[in-house]
Amino acid sequence: MVGMEGLPFDKVRVAQIKTRFTYGESAFLSAIANEVSAQKAVLCNVLVIEAVIALLNSEPDLKDRVMSAWEKMGGERLDFFEQLENHKPYTVNGDYTVIHISSSHDRGVKYQHEQ
Repeated sequence: MVGMEGLPFDKVRVAQIKTRFTYGESAFLSAIANEVSAQKAVLCNVLVIEAVIALLNSEPDLKDRVMSAWEKMGGERLDFFEQLENHKPYTVNGDYTVIHISSSHDRGVKYQHEQ
């Protein structure tokens, strides 16, 4: 075991990426880490992975290109891939009204409502 109690060796991060923050950003991240009782490095790792998931789920074309490149590199299946595969786009249910705004050269703004 390495690191925190119960953390298996294969789950220990083997690569490090140096990130630079302004003093204020670093202090703010420290404040968050303190509030959630986490080490700042662990918090930053989680935030980066969550940001990657959000980015790829919001950009399907980018996700397809990245995943294709990852497969060509022979990359292993990562724990968070399930969140990419099972993502369903957000939908808003309900009624809506289309508003047509007349051209800008009209003196007044006229609205037409369709239902």
